[in-house]
Formats: sequence, C-alpha cells, structure tokens
Amino acid sequence: MRKIIAYLKERRRYPDAKKVKLKLFDSSAGLLSGIKNKFIGTSFSPPIEASAIIDLRRWPSFQEYFDYVKKKNYKSCIYPYNRAVKKGFYSHRFEFKNFVPDVVAVNQSMPERQGKKMGDNYFLSVDDLGGAPKQFHELTTIENPERFRLFMGVFRKEDGRKQGEVETGEELVGYITLIREGDMIVYNRIIGHGEHLNDGIMYNLHFYIMEWLYGNDPLAQGVNYVMYASYTSGSEGLRKWKKRLEFEPTFLYQQ
Repeated sequence: MRKIIAYLKERRRYPDAKKVKLKLFDSSAGLLSGIKNKFIGTSFSPPIEASAIIDLRRWPSFQEYFDYVKKKNYKSCIYPYNRAVKKGFYSHRFEFKNFVPDVVAVNQSMPERQGKKMGDNYFLSVDDLGGAPKQFHELTTIENPERFRLFMGVFRKEDGRKQGEVETGEELVGYITLIREGDMIVYNRIIGHGEHLNDGIMYNLHFYIMEWLYGNDPLAQGVNYVMYASYTSGSEGLRKWKKRLEFEPTFLYQQ
C-alpha cells in the first residue's frame, strides 16, 4: 500500500510524465537489481519514483539532439561544452584498472557535493580499489551486448603521465559508470574532478556518450533510453542539468 501511495503522489507531481515499458532481462538477478523496486515497476507493482530519462527516439541522430539542446540551452550547455573542448578536454571509454590513481583523485577532490558529505565509498584508497597498475590492461571484452558495465571518462593530454608503472599519457578528470540492461543505459555513477567542473568537463562527457549511443558501436545498438536516477534527486543545480539536457520525468515498467 505504501508503494502505491508513493506512486500516486509522484503521478500528481508529474501528471504529464510518460510511461515506458523496458526491454529488460531478469533484473532481479541483473545489474539493475538495486534500483528495480524503486524505479522499475510491473503490472502489479508501480515504481515509487519518476526516473530522469532521455528517450533517444525523439531525435533521429546525435546531431539533431545536439542542435535541439543548442537551440534551447546554448549558454548553459553548449557554451561549457565548447569551453572544455577549447581547453583540450576529450572523452572516451577507458579500462578502470589503468586509471585507479586518477579515479581516487577525482573521487576525493571534493569533501562535499550538492550540499552533502561524500559517502565513505568515495574515499577508498588506491589499494582499496586494486592498486596502481603494474601493466597495461586492454578494454574488457563485453560478452553480452545487452547487459554490461563499462566506464566512460573525460581526459586531458599529459605527455609522460603515469599511473603506477603504466604510462597513460593522459589524465582522467571525470567519469561515468554506464550500466546497460536491455534497451536502457543507466548513469550509475557520474563524477568530475572539483578543479575542472567549471570547465564544462561533464557536458563534454555527456555529449560524447550521446554521440556514442547514436553511433555504430554494437554495444550501443538497440538502446532507447538513458536514465540518470530520480528526476528530483540531487541539488537544484543537478536537477537543472538534467532538465537542460532533456532528461524527462518518466515512469518505468518491465515488460
């Protein structure tokens, strides 16, 4: 009963929110098991909260999505994105084991975010996360293209930069952990280095991911939705970030 009451409250808050049926595997055993009861409903049990969702089907291509955001929110989205590009930041997929020291630096770059103290898991040491690399690790092979976890990062070039014993030649300054289940990609963890957030690095990374989702990588084929937690979660600034990038309140259901 409490779950139904919570759902009805959300429906009143977002009367125009869409309902979406996801193509999911058995999410009780999948990578999204931790959010299923809260964000993903069934015909017998509605979701408790409206998710923040980008429906990729709204735009036929990345360029049309980019132009749409540009027309509505040039100053708040495209301007910082361009600033990041001009400062030499760029984004790509990376292997976590190769950048553990930089991951720790990013995680610990701010004691508070969105007005809240960072959780203990953000203060794990290099050793806690497996240690600095002693050899270069190739990108993890994804065996199931419709169920996986991978890492996308934003970087800047730094000749000779090393992580442990591995020369990477670049510094990781922000990353997003992506989880895919069926036709949805989830921003599971999104964090940027505090010194570079005003440089537009997370806009750079988001637009890179969106372009990747519209591209030809087999891992991106068949993705219809991008999710970033609850539509109302986070600070006012984070909620504006979601809205400007066309995340919409959406009620998710498993087929």
